[in-house]
Amino acid sequence: MIGPGDVQWMTAGAGILHEEFHSEAFTRSGGELKMIQLWVNLPAKDKMATPGYQSITAGTIPTVALANGAGQVRVIAGQYDDVSGPAHTFSPLNVWDLQLNQGHDLTLRQPEGWSTALVVLEGEMIINGSESAREGQLAVLSQAGDAVHLEATARQKFC
Repeated sequence: MIGPGDVQWMTAGAGILHEEFHSEAFTRSGGELKMIQLWVNLPAKDKMATPGYQSITAGTIPTVALANGAGQVRVIAGQYDDVSGPAHTFSPLNVWDLQLNQGHDLTLRQPEGWSTALVVLEGEMIINGSESAREGQLAVLSQAGDAVHLEATARQKFC
């Protein structure tokens, strides 16, 4: 069972059974269910790794408060500043659950050659001063830059 803010981290490797379903109570009563599903290609040398599953509860995911009340970052994998996330990965990557409050901005470092994508869960933001992304949209950024500047035009929640 997965709860609010929890993460299921699977490594398919040599093969794993993947199944998703919600409870019968949810089927009867309904409600809102939001989730993000991210698939990352394993490096060639790890394609046949032993399959694995990491159950990461919300309470084990470190949270970093942003300066000046700008919001917070939950570090799921990789690092944010000097804080490391609990997920074990096969290649270097960062997975953050970031909340940026309305009227604030934030510059994120983007390592050269890394792919960067933002999934907007709530609100709207301006990216690098020119592009906007709204709730439900995915923004895929260039691999050439070393920083991404985000401005919250409404309360933001994105990964």
